[in-house]
Amino acid sequence: MKRRRLTAAPLADSFVSMQTVPIERLKDRLGEYIRIAGGGEIVLVTEEDRVVAELGPPRRPVAPLSEIMEELAQDRNDP
Repeated sequence: MKRRRLTAAPLADSFVSMQTVPIERLKDRLGEYIRIAGGGEIVLVTEEDRVVAELGPPRRPVAPLSEIMEELAQDRNDP
């Protein structure tokens, strides 16, 4: 199945680039689509021509993974 590129409505005064990918293709090329999403593009995952998921960059700034893991460890140790 051929990938389709879409242009979404304006979001925060900018246009978001989107593309669709069938879930079967996503399974085979997950790393590729994660890089695309990490680069700011939205990837709509389809199954039988129905959108079932959306991949994209984080919607808000995220702390480095090491800080998140440290905080989780501290929460587990607190009674």
